[in-house]
Amino acid sequence: MKIQNAIVAGLAAAALGTGCASQKVEVKPEPVAVAKPPPEPTAQERFTKAATAIDAKDWSGAKAELEKALAKQPDLFPAQYDLGFVKEKLGDLNGAVEAYEKAHQLAPGNEQVVLNLGKLYREQQSFDKGIALYEAELQKKPYDVDLLNNVSVLYRLDKQFDKSEAALKKLLSRTKDNPAAYKNLALVEYDRGHYRLAETLCGDAAKLDAKDPGVYNNLGMILLKQGDQRGALAQFTKAESLDANYLPAVMNLGAMALNFRDYATAEKEFAKAVTLEPTSVEAHLNHAFALEGIRNKDGTHDLKAAVSEYEKVLELRPNQPDAVFGEAAAYAGELRNLSKAKELLVRYLTLNGPLTHKDKANQLQMVVDAKLKAGVGSAPKPKESVQQAPKSGGDAGDSMLQKVQAQEAPPPAPGAAPANPANGQPAAPDAPAPAGNGPAPQGQGATPAANTAAPASAQVGGVAKGG
Repeated sequence: MKIQNAIVAGLAAAALGTGCASQKVEVKPEPVAVAKPPPEPTAQERFTKAATAIDAKDWSGAKAELEKALAKQPDLFPAQYDLGFVKEKLGDLNGAVEAYEKAHQLAPGNEQVVLNLGKLYREQQSFDKGIALYEAELQKKPYDVDLLNNVSVLYRLDKQFDKSEAALKKLLSRTKDNPAAYKNLALVEYDRGHYRLAETLCGDAAKLDAKDPGVYNNLGMILLKQGDQRGALAQFTKAESLDANYLPAVMNLGAMALNFRDYATAEKEFAKAVTLEPTSVEAHLNHAFALEGIRNKDGTHDLKAAVSEYEKVLELRPNQPDAVFGEAAAYAGELRNLSKAKELLVRYLTLNGPLTHKDKANQLQMVVDAKLKAGVGSAPKPKESVQQAPKSGGDAGDSMLQKVQAQEAPPPAPGAAPANPANGQPAAPDAPAPAGNGPAPQGQGATPAANTAAPASAQVGGVAKGG
């Protein structure tokens, strides 16, 4: 009995011990797999994405990728170079200069950076900077064709004609069959007032390259200066027929149309010009003039579009006088924002330098002040709802072509001065080079545009020609 009780007790104890042991066991959950975030793209991968965006002409997307690539690797030269190219396409002149300057610091010996940067200095009218940049490079390559052509243009634009001629003669002493040198030399003589000699030099260039639109553009400028409007129009038209996107011919045809008050033709040409060269101050300015001249069927003008172009001019060249006055006049007129007009007129009249419209600005300011004092509201007058009507070319009636063929002397366009071609010509057929522009309103030649090399991501040797 005692044995049986002991066995029962032992079994009970064993059972209790087992129960206690089972209560202490921890049940652990199965581990859950956590997805790792994808690795951040490398600088080179960002650069590759930017190249794809450039091919698709997605300039904003390319800019974003290039900036991210450079944030990771600031010394990535191709990305820095392409950032300058893309910012040019976006019309950010100052940003493009900054990008190319950094690229030049990374690769001081890269000639394409030098040529592109010099072209932008030219557009900013910083001729001294461009000359210094080119001359430094010429210390290493004294007979480089592209550098000599480009520095000659800057010397000419800076009115240093002897130095411009010397650079071109140095080039021709080694390379006598360079048509660009003859074109640039023709423009030096053109600026000196030696029109017959300039015409002869254009002929020399044509013998070397009869299909170069620049030759005929220059010849048009020479003929125009001698009063042969019909001949000039024929030459500009021929230049554009050889290359529909040749900016100097586009600018000259637009400027001739503007001076003949053929605003529809002028608007068409300058709309093309601002597409070809988004950083050209004169293209945007002349486009604004053309838009102001166009009348809708209801009697209104495209002043909002014109103001947008004036704003673009002021982004590229702050306080450009004609843009400030043009915008002021628009707000004082159909746009009926007198407070804004007053602000712009005060700004215009306090600018330094000669002011073409100073008398008009003073008169307009008195009118605006009187209206403001009388309590005239500055809000635009509400208009009746009308369907968009076809636009007319302005008040002149006949087209520029009809007037030129009839040799009709046009009345001066509002705010426009006589034609005054002033600037240059492509310096080298395959390099960023100045382009000649012809008669422009306000007595100014259009800022030279230039060819820009293809982005680093697209280059396989050689240079892609621009406008």
